[in-house]
Parts: sequence; structure tokens; C-alpha cells
Amino acid sequence: MELFASNMEKLAEPVKQAYKKLAELERTNPGAFYDAYMLRQVACGANGDTGLQNTYLKILHDLGQGLTDISSGVRQLSSKYTTVEEESKMTAEDLSNAMNSAQSDFTKIGSGG
Repeated sequence: MELFASNMEKLAEPVKQAYKKLAELERTNPGAFYDAYMLRQVACGANGDTGLQNTYLKILHDLGQGLTDISSGVRQLSSKYTTVEEESKMTAEDLSNAMNSAQSDFTKIGSGG
């Protein structure tokens, strides 16, 4: 379980870095003609707070948080169940409780929540 938790952390880190780099990008400001305005609206929204860039930021945030929560949940289980014999006694409720916060993160992906 520790290896799985460690792998989830390794997956979360590049996602968090991608979020950070995308957040640092300036909003598209292509010019003052019709096609440029339409491009800006799709990429960043009319006021710079919607559009593809904002959608990707939300998705990257939720994905990074979800992977981190999986890692934390598995580590929590790993500390409680240290041997294979103990793991075989794990209940579905234990697993569900450990993964609950990750599930809510993944549910938000793509829903705009």
C-alpha cells in the first residue's frame, strides 16, 4: 500500500506543477478585431475569468487534489493494516472512508464545481 501511495504522490506532483504554470500564464489578449475577440472569449472568457484556461485550471486542481487524497487515504489504511493478514480484514467501509475525500475531488472534475 505504501508503494501505491508513493506512486499517487508521484503522479500528483506534475499535475500540481502544470496547474501552477498555467495559472502563471497571462490571459490571452490578441487584439481588437472580431476574430481576436472571439479567440480571447473562448480561451479566457469575456472578462478573463472563464473559458478554456479557467476550465483547465479547475480540472488540474481537482485532479492534483484527488491524487493527493488517494495517497493520504492509502497511507492511512497502510498504518492501520500493516500485514497482509490484517489487510484481508479490511472492510468496505474502511476503504470507503479512506477514499471519501478523493472521490469528491474526482466527482468535481468536469462538472465545474
